[in-house]
Amino acid sequence: MIIISQLFPQMIPPTNTLLGSSISRLVPKGYAKNLAKDVFRAVHPAAENVDVARMMGRWFQVINSPHVIREACTVSHFSGNQKNIGALTNNTYSATFTILKFYREGNANGPPRFSLGYGFKSGDTGQFVLHNSNSPDSEPCIPFADYSLCDQNAYVRENAIQDEVWVIKKGPLNEYNQYDYVIVSNWVRFPVFVIARDPERFRSQHMRNVLQFLEDNNYINVMTKAFNMISPVDYSQCQYTPTFSGAGR
Repeated sequence: MIIISQLFPQMIPPTNTLLGSSISRLVPKGYAKNLAKDVFRAVHPAAENVDVARMMGRWFQVINSPHVIREACTVSHFSGNQKNIGALTNNTYSATFTILKFYREGNANGPPRFSLGYGFKSGDTGQFVLHNSNSPDSEPCIPFADYSLCDQNAYVRENAIQDEVWVIKKGPLNEYNQYDYVIVSNWVRFPVFVIARDPERFRSQHMRNVLQFLEDNNYINVMTKAFNMISPVDYSQCQYTPTFSGAGR
């Protein structure tokens, strides 16, 4: 009886294993992810119809997910043609562009770094695939430039890039007829990134409304507040050379 009592619990798989394996046989592969994407699109129609030409130029990262990013003072430049006013290719269903990113490793006093990469828009929505040289090849999972990526066992892996990103909110057009800021996330709503043309203008004119939007749509919630998972970026300690700050517009 002692032997039976010791072996019997090990002979029966855990209930969650049985349930999970049964569901995996019944539900087509990728069904849950595709369902989440469909729900996301229904909830966020603003993710549709992003004009890639208005995404070109210089971007400062003004809100991020600090547990995902190990960078500071990040500036990215999206460009296509020689005049930096459009993507390399741009049509109804696809667009391609290059990415040049400058940042400091770890914090504002860290060593300066840069990376080269590319991005492309897929379909007629605000969905992008982005890749930078300081991240591994983009692969299916979560999104924006090399900021993060996930695999089957973890949502986020450091120094990698997600394959699918949505622009969930576009800011107003600025003096160059470009989006003044955009909010970026993915189908699981984490991580979240906000990039803007001018950090000071964003802080004074748009920060409050963007944070309210993120809270109203449950990107910012009790969990993210408790663990500081989404927060504004402090640019007060950042110093840029004229070349560094002047590349792009």
